[in-house]
Amino acid sequence: MADIYPQLLVQTVLNPNRTGTYHLFCSQFCGTEHAEMAGSVTVMGASEYQQWLAATATGGWNNSGSPP
Repeated sequence: MADIYPQLLVQTVLNPNRTGTYHLFCSQFCGTEHAEMAGSVTVMGASEYQQWLAATATGGWNNSGSPP
């Protein structure tokens, strides 16, 4: 599907119940680069998120804006 619709964006809403970093994988075969469609999501508490948000606004954490 990604080969047919290269600009297709999909949004998913998650309601996490514990903190941590979790791996994400594409659940549908959507083209020749399907195996490359992976990522991660980091779930953090409210106070840690506020610190991360403030740090990314000032260029902290790392160049990508992602938590360490």
